[in-house]
Amino acid sequence: MAYRLRDAHAKLELHADVFRDPVEYSDDIQNATKKLLEASGDKAREEVIAEWLTEKQPCIFGKLAAARALNTYCFLTEADLNRSDEVIQEKIQAARTEWKSLGEHGSKSAFIILATSPVLVRAAPDESLKQFACLLASLYLKKPISPDRIYTDTIRLWNLRFTERRRWGVGVNVFAIQGDQRWWNDHRIPGGLGFSMNSVGHLVASEARRNALIEAKPTTTVSGGAAKRIDELNKLETEIAKLSKTAIQSLDHALKFAMRTINGASHSDTGKCPWSRATSLLREVADSPCPIKLIAADPVLKGMNWTTYIGWYHTDITIPSEYFTASQQRPATIITPISLDFSYLHARREPDYKTLAIGQVVRPSSRSRKAE
Repeated sequence: MAYRLRDAHAKLELHADVFRDPVEYSDDIQNATKKLLEASGDKAREEVIAEWLTEKQPCIFGKLAAARALNTYCFLTEADLNRSDEVIQEKIQAARTEWKSLGEHGSKSAFIILATSPVLVRAAPDESLKQFACLLASLYLKKPISPDRIYTDTIRLWNLRFTERRRWGVGVNVFAIQGDQRWWNDHRIPGGLGFSMNSVGHLVASEARRNALIEAKPTTTVSGGAAKRIDELNKLETEIAKLSKTAIQSLDHALKFAMRTINGASHSDTGKCPWSRATSLLREVADSPCPIKLIAADPVLKGMNWTTYIGWYHTDITIPSEYFTASQQRPATIITPISLDFSYLHARREPDYKTLAIGQVVRPSSRSRKAE
């Protein structure tokens, strides 16, 4: 058996975060962390982190998933982290399988892995913590993980007749308690270090699927086997049509929420350690007004660029090296912001729109099943 993650965790004890001597964690982080470390079981931990995500997560999609209990959680306690890589991976993969299975029916959408321990809370954001993050991600994705690269997972969803499944790409992003009050504050999380996996496209489609099921009403009260089968078929056809329509319309809402998330990046102009926004919207190009009425009519987003935004880190990279430095401010090596885009939510000819927004039909072949 291998104990690479255990050894990486133990190594963190040697590197305390000196930034926390003069600057304590924010009250919300301290309170949630205390509850997580003292919790008697995963159910209690889930309640703590779900409440924190609902109230403090800057991503609107993250707030929505937590508030509606659409997250599947995998908690790794100090006891778990002292076990072998094989045992830890088995626990992660069991939770991953549960997430994907529930996701196929729209009852779950996002997946969160959170390693919690006093050692992780005290650890400095340095090369050792970055190595721990890479090892943890490798046990999740079952392959070697390097920093500064984009890694993804997949999640599927059945249609209402169970005749077709679609598959979406899922972003994988690191979050850590060390981000609190640092320039990457938007990627903080209480308790330690973990990964958040979510798919906006799957969230939109599964929400539409749930609404269709809730709103569906029988079209006839005639009894009898044949009549009931015909009635059920008609009802399902209506639901599928409604699902397709809602999913497309809701992508406009998804773009609106994505833009508001970027615009709402955290910042602080006061206190011991101010920091500026890590992501920002740009002004709309004069000859390219936004054609989406939902956004054009929004008082916050009106006049803002709906195709491009900027970030001081790449929002798709799984483990950015820039997070793992002692600096409270952005590292001096980051000279200019990165140009990023929203094309995956509206550019229908782009590959990302198919893989991330509307999803791709999963062909019923042994090869596709094995790949997933």
